[in-house]
Amino acid sequence: MSLPETLKAVERGDLAAALRHALDAWRWSKHERIAALVDTLSRRVAPTRERPTGKTVADRQQRWLAIAAEREPADLANLLATLTEVKKRTALEPRLAAIAGRSDPRIATALHDLLEHPPIPGPAGVETVRSALGMLIEIGDPRSSVALEHIARVNATGGYTATIELRRMLPATLASLRGARQPLLTPWDASVVDAIERALEGDSDTSTRSSAAALYAAVYARPDDDQRRSVLADALQELGDPRGELIALQLVRGRDDKPSRRERALLKQHARAWLGEIAPIVVPKSVAFERGFLAKCAVTARGIASAASLTSRPEWATVEELDVERWDAHQIQALANAMPVLRVLRGIQWGYMIPSHARLEVAGVRFLDAKDVPRMLALEVPALRELAVEWCYAEIASFEPLFASALGSRLRSLCLEGVKDDNWIPRLAASTLPRAGVRYSGELWRLWFEDDRITAEHIAYDPPDAAAGDELAARLARCPSPERRHVVIARAIEPTPELDRALRAFASHRMAGSSRVD
Repeated sequence: MSLPETLKAVERGDLAAALRHALDAWRWSKHERIAALVDTLSRRVAPTRERPTGKTVADRQQRWLAIAAEREPADLANLLATLTEVKKRTALEPRLAAIAGRSDPRIATALHDLLEHPPIPGPAGVETVRSALGMLIEIGDPRSSVALEHIARVNATGGYTATIELRRMLPATLASLRGARQPLLTPWDASVVDAIERALEGDSDTSTRSSAAALYAAVYARPDDDQRRSVLADALQELGDPRGELIALQLVRGRDDKPSRRERALLKQHARAWLGEIAPIVVPKSVAFERGFLAKCAVTARGIASAASLTSRPEWATVEELDVERWDAHQIQALANAMPVLRVLRGIQWGYMIPSHARLEVAGVRFLDAKDVPRMLALEVPALRELAVEWCYAEIASFEPLFASALGSRLRSLCLEGVKDDNWIPRLAASTLPRAGVRYSGELWRLWFEDDRITAEHIAYDPPDAAAGDELAARLARCPSPERRHVVIARAIEPTPELDRALRAFASHRMAGSSRVD
């Protein structure tokens, strides 16, 4: 048995060798205490190993399989962390095949997670379920019996084809696992395991805790660097901190994927505490975490005097989207300075309060008047591409300098609402902006101009009536060169005579819910 060799390797600081010896010991006696040693050693070694990264899905798949082919035990944790990032059988099956035949408790744990919620739920996922169950029988981890009983309860009803196949195969799989030899751990073996655990605790507990603050600081210093977040996740999981599990879960899933049940449970229980000192001024229902850290939120106007002292807190560093209200320009700029990856900022009271920021892409402003325009031209916002204004009091003449500026040339979307100047429609329709929107004060139609297309959006909950049709007709009549433009009405409406006459002037028109183009 290799437990003495494991202890010697830990004492000399060679954790990769200790992991190999611990796996040998586990294969001899598949005891849960030895499996726990394997997990601990694996978490320590993983941050030092290459991760299967790449610019494209194909690159990551190729690198994943290449690392797996080397069959190095120290690499397995990083491979298993991204095992199910692929959602197609043609990608997932080769990954399972690459780790098949390895008697390793970490693989068993990963397969338990995979089977609880099959990543490919339809018919294409049936073979994945069969492969995973076959691998569990081959590995023979005694803990699999309890895990599969839990999986059977979770998937007792419903589900798609893969889940149905899982239910069908579970009884036979459980029977095979229950017939496996029970693990043995003699008193002498147990004493060696005790010594290994003490050595690992002395090696890491204090140092890991003391380094956690430094790892947090590293993330806040480079919030774009997911490698730093991953190292922190490993350290926190080693300490039993649930934040580490959240970081790991969110790093594995894509931004557009739905969060897992476990992820939602962690956030429900801990999100408020994880906000740290900024929690009092963050609106609870606005909070969103990405890759383990605060990414989106709104800040409340209550307690604004005390809130000013919180604008430099490091917890802001990972925020990408922020809503503010009734904050003055100095406080908004201080917040923006603390958010190096800020991309979207909404709720700004006046246009001149938009902060200078190297990466700000989208700005939402409540009010804008003629005096704001020259102040906006002095802003340092090289990445700003979208600007939306809820109430635009400026007239065409005061806005012309912005159109002619470098800022105006960079904008890809401009939406002005609450306007009163009747010349806004012909001006925006004739502009070179890729996308321009306008809505007049007190009216319920928003017109979007994109090249030769005009899209009319009705923003009220109630369906548009005859008065709304006449209102739209009046606005469409202000559009220049209608014979070169195509109108899309994004909500069904019964045309009025006025609207019919206005639409006939255009090259074509189409209404939501109809395939007819006139």
